[in-house]
Amino acid sequence: MSPTALLELTRQDHRVSELDSTIIDLVRRRTELVTELQEAKSRAGLPRTQLGQETEMLNRYRSALGAQGTTLALLLLKLGSRPDLLPDGRG
Repeated sequence: MSPTALLELTRQDHRVSELDSTIIDLVRRRTELVTELQEAKSRAGLPRTQLGQETEMLNRYRSALGAQGTTLALLLLKLGSRPDLLPDGRG
């Protein structure tokens, strides 16, 4: 493999790592926002979750990402209802 090709692979590896960090940050931010929203709804006497919205989310992820999108959406829903599953620290 040429040095140029090896350098390009290293750059791509770095980009993937950066994307992973971004995804992790977005999942944490989403989980925090969902937790705040559910608490506000609870204080207002409203249901914490709405099955219609959850179904719409599952369908959106499945349409965009296939069957594994459903798995990802279910994990995000679980984290939203159980933020304690995430460690406190970043990384």
